[in-house]
Amino acid sequence: MECLEHGDDCKGNVEMIWLGGNKAWPRCEYHAEIRIKREQEIHERYPYNAPSDFDSAYAGERWDDEY
Repeated sequence: MECLEHGDDCKGNVEMIWLGGNKAWPRCEYHAEIRIKREQEIHERYPYNAPSDFDSAYAGERWDDEY
C-alpha cells in the first residue's frame, strides 16, 4: 500500500486512516498526523452546533442545513 500523499517526506507505516464518514485513505504516519490535525482545526472553526454568539438575524444566515 502506498501513502496517498506519497513523496520524499513520507515517514512511518502506511495504514488506512478513517476521518469520519465511511471512507478510509492510505497514509503514512507522518501524513496521517498532519491530516488529523487539519481535521481538528476544521471542526474547531466550523463546529456542528452554532457558537453561543451566533445570531441568525445578523445576516439572515442559518447554522443548520434545514432549508
